[in-house]
Amino acid sequence: MSTVPSNGVTTPTPTQTGMVGNYKINPGDTCNTVTFYNGPILTEYFVQWNTGVGGMECRSLQAGTYACVGIAG
Repeated sequence: MSTVPSNGVTTPTPTQTGMVGNYKINPGDTCNTVTFYNGPILTEYFVQWNTGVGGMECRSLQAGTYACVGIAG
């Protein structure tokens, strides 16, 4: 299932509040493991791009949802 907003970019669902999708969070993932295996990218960026993860403590990362692990730029 996916959604297509007015900008035409397809986002997979379900997403967690504050997130833009492109990586499905797996059971047992932490912010640090997601950032290490998807770049690596800085955890600070991951938290900034995904406001629903619960800050640097990664308190609210939810398995089965999608998270942004990169931006175009």
